[in-house]
Amino acid sequence: MDLVTEKLQHALETLIATGFELPIRFALISMNGVILAGHFELAPNGDAVDTRFVAEHFPHHDGMALPIHIMFADNRGAATRVCIEGHASKAASIQ
Repeated sequence: MDLVTEKLQHALETLIATGFELPIRFALISMNGVILAGHFELAPNGDAVDTRFVAEHFPHHDGMALPIHIMFADNRGAATRVCIEGHASKAASIQ
């Protein structure tokens, strides 16, 4: 699992543990202009969380550059921002 996937999984688990409810919508912007938007929702079988992308923009073919800023919001109106930074040992900050 790469750093970004690992940090996103940790952020989602933390959001759910602190009261966020599915579906959770997100907007992601990386330093080099990659933009992704979508939502996390409960899978039809109820045993997993699916990711649905509704918009994406990749201006270059070199992936996402760190730092990556992500805004999350749920149906109740709860929202937070997460920043994934370049150090593997540094946790994503959740505000």
